[in-house]
Amino acid sequence: MRKIAIPCFLIVALFFTAGACSFAATANVSVVDFAFQPQTVTINAGDTVIWTLNGAASHTVTSGPDCTPDGMFNSGTLGSAPFSITFNTPGTFPYFCSFHCASFGMTGSVIVNAAQSTIPVPTTFQTFSYPAIVAPVLSSTPMQAKPVGIGSAATGGGILSIEVALNRFAGPVDVYFLLFFPALDPINIYQLTSLNTFQTVSAGLSPWMPNVAGPISQGLFGDVATMLLPSGTYYLAAFVTPAGDRSLTKGYLWITSFTL
Repeated sequence: MRKIAIPCFLIVALFFTAGACSFAATANVSVVDFAFQPQTVTINAGDTVIWTLNGAASHTVTSGPDCTPDGMFNSGTLGSAPFSITFNTPGTFPYFCSFHCASFGMTGSVIVNAAQSTIPVPTTFQTFSYPAIVAPVLSSTPMQAKPVGIGSAATGGGILSIEVALNRFAGPVDVYFLLFFPALDPINIYQLTSLNTFQTVSAGLSPWMPNVAGPISQGLFGDVATMLLPSGTYYLAAFVTPAGDRSLTKGYLWITSFTL
C-alpha cells in the first residue's frame, strides 16, 4: 500500500479495540454496571436505539430527566432480550436506570436530529475544525456537520465517551478515524483500521469503514475516566473520501481537540 503523508493532527496508544461498527438506522447501547455505553447517542428521526444488558446487576431504561420518569418509554427490568425504541420526533430524550440513577448517576440521552438529505460525496479537499462537543452534530452540509463528540469531557467532566456520527452520503465513501497525542508520540498519527486495531498513518492509509454510504452512528472505546489518561492535548479527526480514492485531492476532514 502506498504511503501517504497527512498534516499532523491526532492520538493514542491507550485504546486498543473498538466496538463493532453500527450502520444503517440503528444505534447500540450497552447497559453495564453501572453505566450506559455510550452515554449519549445521536441519530436521525426514524432511527432505532437498541439497549442490551451486559451487566450482572438489574437495570432499566426509563425515560425522563433528573431520575424522574416522564412516561415516554420504560423497558422494565432488562433481561436477555434487547430493548429497542424507534425515535420519530427530533429532540433530546434523557433516560435513566430506575435502580441506580440516584445512587450511581446512571443516566443517558438520545439526541434525535430531523431527517436530513444526503451529504454530497466530496469533489474537492475541505478541512473543518471545531471545539470539543459532547455529542456529534449531524448535517447534510459538510461545513455544518461536527461528526466527533467526546461526552462530558467536552465540558470539563470526568468521562471521555467518543462517538462518531454522520448522515447518509449520496454515494459510497471511505471513512477514516485518526488520532494524535503529541505529548505521548509527537511524530506519529494513528488510524483505526477496519479490524478495530491501530496503526500509524506512515504504514499506509487504511479506511476504518470502507465503501459505505451510512448513515453512521458509532461509539468508540466505551466510557473512559479522564483521570486515567495522561495530561496533554488530544486531537481527533474524521476523514471521508470517495470510496477507493487515495489521491487525497477529494475529501472532508473534520478535526476537533480537547486538553486534559
